[in-house]
Amino acid sequence: AIASGWRLDYLTIRPEYLQWIASAPPNLAPLTIIRQVENHTSTLIFQEFPQFALENPSQHFWAPGYVLASEFGPFTPAVIGGFTDHIRQAQGIPGET
Repeated sequence: AIASGWRLDYLTIRPEYLQWIASAPPNLAPLTIIRQVENHTSTLIFQEFPQFALENPSQHFWAPGYVLASEFGPFTPAVIGGFTDHIRQAQGIPGET
C-alpha cells in the first residue's frame, strides 16, 4: 500500500466479506486501489488454496462489485448484508433475506 501511495487504515476479515479502509491522496483514483487489493489478494488466496483456482477459470477470487464511501468508519453488518444479498441476487443466487 505505502509503495503505491496509499495507506491501509482498517481491516476486518470475515468468512462472508473483507472490509478495509484506506487513506489516499486526492489524485489517486479509488478504483486503482480497489483493483490492486483485488488482484493481490486473489493471487495470494489462489496460492494458499489452489483448489479454488481450479474451480475458478477467471483467476479472480472476488465477486464483482464493491461499496465505496468517502467517510471514515466501517460499514454496519446491515449495510454489508444488504450489499452481499444484492450481489448474490445479481448472480442468480438467493440472498439471506
